[in-house]
Amino acid sequence: MTSRPCNILCFGDSLTSGYCDWGYTSHPYSICLQDRIAQELPPGTRFEVFTNGEPGECAGEDSFRSRLEVELEKRTYDWVIMLGGTNDLGSFVSPEDIFQALHDHWHRVLRKGCKILALTIPECGARHERLDRARKIVNDRIMSYQAENYHAFDLRSHIPYHSLTEDEQDTLWDDGLHLTVDGYNWMGAHIADAFIPLLKQDLQKTTSKDRYSSSKPSSAARRPTKYEDDDRVFEEEGDGADKRDIKAGYVVVRKRDLE
Repeated sequence: MTSRPCNILCFGDSLTSGYCDWGYTSHPYSICLQDRIAQELPPGTRFEVFTNGEPGECAGEDSFRSRLEVELEKRTYDWVIMLGGTNDLGSFVSPEDIFQALHDHWHRVLRKGCKILALTIPECGARHERLDRARKIVNDRIMSYQAENYHAFDLRSHIPYHSLTEDEQDTLWDDGLHLTVDGYNWMGAHIADAFIPLLKQDLQKTTSKDRYSSSKPSSAARRPTKYEDDDRVFEEEGDGADKRDIKAGYVVVRKRDLE
């Protein structure tokens, strides 16, 4: 078998793309995740981290599904870390429909032979009884769901908003919905804490021991693109989003560029 890297995909919406500063800045949590993986895996282990996040997209939209399907055809992924549902909640989609959409996406991944780490939906600055109740229903189902090669991590409990002090909110949260650069690093560190033990366990089971040996890791980050917002409880992007210089597409970010 031809040696190849262990391929990891971080897939979702703006919280995956690292959207902040009204779209002028993009800092995916995968940057921190990649750095942690490089530190904690055995020296010489080959891996690549890819990021595909689309601001404003709902998990129940056809575009989310088609984007995932296209991504899964690009290369063989070993792991997919998926976060979706924030925009669905803000669009008053029922928790049952949100969970069903996520469930269908997970199984698209699983049918490809990938393992999946599903993340719960974080809270936000907006407080609304219906919103909070729906988020809890979806998150409870994410955490209780069981399937072969399916894993879940309660991201919501690890990156709170309302229990933080005002100074902490200012440092970690950008606009009550998206995080700051420090916030995405905070998010990435928690995801790394949950994901790396699973990854190590998976690599130990690999029958071809030299499959992921040699070479340096890299990641590819998909930058956010402008979109038209629907009527929502919160705004996904600001009016200045169309003025930013960030261009859509894949940008390869290698570890040496981050040092």
